[in-house]
Amino acid sequence: MMAPNQRALGAAMLNLFLTLFGAGLGPLISGALSDLFVSRFGPGSLRYALLLTLCLLGLTAVLLGMGIRSYVQRLEALKAR
Repeated sequence: MMAPNQRALGAAMLNLFLTLFGAGLGPLISGALSDLFVSRFGPGSLRYALLLTLCLLGLTAVLLGMGIRSYVQRLEALKAR
C-alpha cells in the first residue's frame, strides 16, 4: 500500500527483492542443500532439498500473518488521505 507518488519506488523494490531472493538465492540454496544431502539420500537428494526449500513457504506465511496488522493500519491511513 503506497501513496501515488511512491508507487514507482515500491514496484522497483518489489522487483528487486523478487529477483534477488526468488531467482537468485532460491536455486543456490536448493543446490547447496542437494549437495549436502547427497551422501545421505543419494540420487534422491534433490527431491529432499526442494521439499525443504518448499517448507520456507510456511515461514513466509507466518511472517505475513505477523505483518497483517500494520498492513491494515496503512490501508486505513491511505483511505483517510
